[in-house]
Amino acid sequence: MFLTVVLTSGPLWGKPIWGTWWTWDARLTSTLFLFFLLISYHVLRSAVTDAGLRARYAAVLGICAVVLVGFIHMSVYLFPTLHPQPIVLRPAKPGVPPEMLVTLLLSFGVFLVLYVGFVMQRYAIAQQREGAASDV
Repeated sequence: MFLTVVLTSGPLWGKPIWGTWWTWDARLTSTLFLFFLLISYHVLRSAVTDAGLRARYAAVLGICAVVLVGFIHMSVYLFPTLHPQPIVLRPAKPGVPPEMLVTLLLSFGVFLVLYVGFVMQRYAIAQQREGAASDV
């Protein structure tokens, strides 16, 4: 879902800024390739009927997707083209004002705690359902 939004809203923003809907920039092309890889992952999960084979193939595609995410991040350093250098996740000191960095990190921490709470709640609900199903 996120990649679909990025690949559709990016050209809408890029047309007035860069003067073109699409350019074969390393980061854009890698993101498009990741999008196709994730679509093929979902197609594979629904197409293969053998559970063991489906899990093995999906694991290989998932590992390739994770490696590609790292490559997409590094593509800004490896192929400096249209996209600017990162300002938060860069080897030197972050290029944002300290107030913005504190706000970003605080927001990240709050959402991380919220996410962990949701996962723990979901796990507890699943354990309850499993216990209720085994009692019957």
